[in-house]
Amino acid sequence: MSKDRKLVTKIQHCLSAEDDKVAFACIKDVIRIPKEESVCQPKVVLLTQGGCGPCSEERERFAHDIETGLVQLVDIDSPYGRTIAERNQVDSIPAIMILDCEDNIIETEGSV
Repeated sequence: MSKDRKLVTKIQHCLSAEDDKVAFACIKDVIRIPKEESVCQPKVVLLTQGGCGPCSEERERFAHDIETGLVQLVDIDSPYGRTIAERNQVDSIPAIMILDCEDNIIETEGSV
């Protein structure tokens, strides 16, 4: 099994936790694994939009993780945000998503 596939498998294992907070803590631990240039590194993305009340709440909720780089904040109105939303059929925001290195969803939840 390739190293990048192992990371995805670890994230999928984290997602099997019944408690969302436990699952997210586990995912953050996987994301913190030292990066190797040859490994497809998964990432956590918070997809939001300006003027969206619930989006502001989620930005506050994940502020520390955004500041430390564990969560990437992406505006849905940006070219990258539109690409992610279209590729993964995101129909509501805010959305917290775990993406592989090719920006395909590993898992998404309205909230974690």
